[in-house]
Amino acid sequence: MPSNSKGYKVFIVDAFSERAFKGNNAAVVLMDHAMDGGWMHNMALELGQPATAYVVAEGRGWRVKLYTPKVEIMLCGHATLAAAHVLWESGRVPQTDSILFHTSKGDIKVFRTEGEFIEMDYPLQPVEEAELPSQLAGAFPHPPVFVGRSEMDYFVELESPADVKQLKPDLEKVSALNARGLIVTSHSLTPDYDYVTRFFSPQCGIPEDPVTGSAQCTLAPYWSQKTGKKNMVSFQASERGGCIRVRMNGTRVYISGRALTVLEGELKV
Repeated sequence: MPSNSKGYKVFIVDAFSERAFKGNNAAVVLMDHAMDGGWMHNMALELGQPATAYVVAEGRGWRVKLYTPKVEIMLCGHATLAAAHVLWESGRVPQTDSILFHTSKGDIKVFRTEGEFIEMDYPLQPVEEAELPSQLAGAFPHPPVFVGRSEMDYFVELESPADVKQLKPDLEKVSALNARGLIVTSHSLTPDYDYVTRFFSPQCGIPEDPVTGSAQCTLAPYWSQKTGKKNMVSFQASERGGCIRVRMNGTRVYISGRALTVLEGELKV
């Protein structure tokens, strides 16, 4: 193990939440140079968070590599939000400056907005209608309103928020899908939110993700078309729960939420 990895700062951040132990937890590791993939995978496994972001200064921005305890992932909204929060809160980036992250799926710009919200600029990943995969046959209490497929995920709209919240999918069957995961959603019955959602990704080592920012790349354009709205609020009905604000702008979706640091330490290996 490289000895010069000692002294890297590590943070645990709750993203898409204003309260500790809600939203989605992520680890952020600030490094002075890139480490190999094996080291990053092992550290993500050691930290045990749904996602770990490794951040290194690169040019005028920051290179971010994203890992679950099982695999490297190309996009992760909550870990990217957590990384931006750490860079601002630690003073590595002035509070008034935006942040440019270089990711495996392209550049992501991140801004601070009013009310301590952090807003991320993501490309849309539209959903196209698709056949219900055989692995999901019989998984839902009522026939889905819509079944589709985005670049990364399968997508299912159900009849009601209750159907979404009560869903208990067979995770072994979900893991057999040829996709990153499964997005399940419905309209909301409360005025506080426009739609509710859940996300399952056992194939990435995350049986159910608490709050999934990157899924909004598909959810936001879908619900914008159905509701006619450009600005919406999504609630993810996981055990921890969390809300995400989204803003449509052409082929981009702006995904925003708050974050707070719950732990700060130093790696010794």
